[in-house]
Amino acid sequence: MKTAGERVYLLFDWHNGVRKGLIDARRHGAKGLVGKYINLTDPKIVRPWVGLIVSNQRIDGKWPGGRLDFRR
Repeated sequence: MKTAGERVYLLFDWHNGVRKGLIDARRHGAKGLVGKYINLTDPKIVRPWVGLIVSNQRIDGKWPGGRLDFRR
């Protein structure tokens, strides 16, 4: 996770690192995040994403395909 002002960037992978994705979001209120999911394996795939900062160890998120949460 990286932050730059109001922006939050979450870089992640799945399938043992074969596939990669990025959440590019801006802060919305004290705990909200609003932005987009970008599939870095196939950058044509971009979907809206919203998240809620639950704690320093957890962000709950949703995109049109279901949940996309982050935990440390």
